[in-house]
Amino acid sequence: VNPPAIPPALLALFAASGLTPREAEVLIWVTQGKSNGDVATILEMSEKTVKQHLGSVFQKIGVESRTAASLRAVEVLSSSGH
Repeated sequence: VNPPAIPPALLALFAASGLTPREAEVLIWVTQGKSNGDVATILEMSEKTVKQHLGSVFQKIGVESRTAASLRAVEVLSSSGH
């Protein structure tokens, strides 16, 4: 089953923060409360790859946890009107 497509405008919004489209996808699913295992299944990648993407996301947006990353994502989305 293919996951719902992430709207291009949303990916562009996260690209402005320096995230790759794949990192943005991972962050969006984490923000929705999905575990690393869930995200791996949804995006058809290994859990190790999800962890690597999250590590990169944390570094790029300057946070140290999933919760902080999720909050930052919500802030970005809120400020953009999405």
